[in-house]
Amino acid sequence: YYGFEWPVTDFTWRDGSQQERIAASWMLLGQVMSIDQPREEVPLCTSLGDFLGCSRVTDEAGEKIFQQAALSVRTLSNELVDLLLKQKVKGKGKLRGAYLKNAGDSLRLIRQELRSLPQQRFICTGELQMRCAERSYPKKEMLAYFDRIAKFDMAATIKGFRRLHANLRKDFKKLVDAQPSRFVSCGN
Repeated sequence: YYGFEWPVTDFTWRDGSQQERIAASWMLLGQVMSIDQPREEVPLCTSLGDFLGCSRVTDEAGEKIFQQAALSVRTLSNELVDLLLKQKVKGKGKLRGAYLKNAGDSLRLIRQELRSLPQQRFICTGELQMRCAERSYPKKEMLAYFDRIAKFDMAATIKGFRRLHANLRKDFKKLVDAQPSRFVSCGN
């Protein structure tokens, strides 16, 4: 993650005496750096420093979690409109407004929780460096925010809405559960 690598064979050649050599050059901070030396003298990195035994967690999964929540809100919203048209329920406008407020709050809280996670997160095995700490992924919080979508007066009286919410929650929970329960962040 913190650099790039090319196979050493891409920079290897044999000189006139058939000795294997390494030759390369690159620009670093405005200066050209070069090496041309026997292959056996090249110091190869054998450690990844703080991140030995670690793999980076990307934000791609977090975006999928948020998109699933937004899709669920749209699906529930459409279902609520259909159910309200079919059933005789008093205060339909007030009911829909309460739902939209809860749904909007839920999406905002889910997005806020995802953005509060460190951008550079790792799953590590072995000993942690001093400036690194292990933290819990906020799975319970994410599910609680998702559950807020259906927590408004009269939600229980609208047949079909709760059942659909429960089914959509299962899909949302699968994405959240796929995240590691714990992660490592360094220097945050």
